[in-house]
Amino acid sequence: MRFIHRDYHPCNVLWQGTEVSGIVDWTLGCVGPGGVDLSHCRGNLQKMYGLEVADRFLEQYEASAGSDSAYHPYWDILQLVENLPHPPRVYAPWAAFGLHGLDEQLMLERTQEYLASVLARLR
Repeated sequence: MRFIHRDYHPCNVLWQGTEVSGIVDWTLGCVGPGGVDLSHCRGNLQKMYGLEVADRFLEQYEASAGSDSAYHPYWDILQLVENLPHPPRVYAPWAAFGLHGLDEQLMLERTQEYLASVLARLR
């Protein structure tokens, strides 16, 4: 258990050049399992940029965290289930983040690919 953000995603990360300078929007912060934040961010990355970026984020996270990595596919599945029964949607602020051309069909396709990938990790 550790202090977690509970809404950790790319739009809540502040950058100064190529370095992270802060994390904002801590209204949901609490004590919990670190895998929650990792999977929440992965879920957003897969919708925003696709599975390859979400997986690359996981690889970078695990390389940085080492043996303290909080990843388990369970958290990815929980993150996907928490969004039910609604289909995946385009989050309106993503346009301000520079993401254009996203639509609900693309969100659905990316989420289906992500789910298949996460289930494969359980094997």
